[in-house]
Amino acid sequence: MKKTIYILAIMGLLFGACDKIEEPYLVETDGSGPVPGEKVRKVLLEEFTGHICVNCPEATKLANDLKLVFGEQLVLLSIHAGDLAIPSGTPYTADYRTPTGTGMFNYYQPMGVPMGMVNRSPYQGSTVLFKDSWEPAIQDLIDIPPDAFIEIETVYNDGTRKLDIHVHTEFLKDLDRTYNLSVFIMESGIVSAQKNDEASIGPSPDWFDYEHNHMLRKSLNGTWGDFLADQPASGTIMSKDYSITLDAEWEAGQCGVIAIALDSETYEILQVEEVHVQ
Repeated sequence: MKKTIYILAIMGLLFGACDKIEEPYLVETDGSGPVPGEKVRKVLLEEFTGHICVNCPEATKLANDLKLVFGEQLVLLSIHAGDLAIPSGTPYTADYRTPTGTGMFNYYQPMGVPMGMVNRSPYQGSTVLFKDSWEPAIQDLIDIPPDAFIEIETVYNDGTRKLDIHVHTEFLKDLDRTYNLSVFIMESGIVSAQKNDEASIGPSPDWFDYEHNHMLRKSLNGTWGDFLADQPASGTIMSKDYSITLDAEWEAGQCGVIAIALDSETYEILQVEEVHVQ
C-alpha cells in the first residue's frame, strides 16, 4: 500500500536553494505509514524557542514541514526558554517558560535559539542541533525497529477540568539499561506576538497574531520523569497513571499529552507517543 506525502519546499528549506517552490509536490512512497496500534519507532523533535527570537518562526516552519513529511512518526514539542523567551515590553508580555523547559535549556546549554534535539540523541557529535541538521538526524533514526511501544489513554472531565492519564509501555526487546517515563502537557493554537525576521513567511519585524503550537505547558513528573523499568525483558509491560487539573487559561481542546520513555542516565529517548486531550 502506498501513501502520498506532501512536501512543501522542504529541500529548499534544508539546503538553502534560491528557487522558491510555490506548490506542494506529491511523492509516492512504499509505506502506508503507522496506523493506530502499529509498533513503529516515533521520533521527538524538541525545539528551543522564544517570542523575541527573530529567526524562530522560520525554524518552526521547517519543523512543521518535517511533520508533513514524516507524519505520525514525528512528534513536535516547542520549548520556550532562555533570554529570548523572557517577557519584555508590550506586546511581548506573555511568559511561556516552564520549570521543565528551563531545566532542559540549562542542562543542554544550546548556543542560542532556535536550536533543537532529535530524540536527544547525538548527531555528528552534537545533541543540540541547528535546524539544517534536523531532517538528516530524523532520517537516521526513523526507520530503526522500535525498542518499545507506548499507548496513552486519557479521561477528561469538562466540568472539573481534571485529566486522568494512563500510559502503557511495552518493551519489545531485552534491554540492559534503566528507563524513566516523562509525561508532558502541550498546547497548540496560542495566538500571541512573535518577532520575525523573515518577511516571506509572515509579518516582520512583529508578527502580532502569530500562532504558537506544540508548546510545552507542564510536566507531570519533573524534568526527566520518574522510574519506569530496570533492564526490562522483551514483552515487559509497565503501566503508570497520572492526573492533572488543566490550568484555566489552557484550551482543553487544543491540549495534548506527550509520553516519553527515556534512558535515565543519558536522557536519550527510546520511544515517544502523543494523543489529544479531547
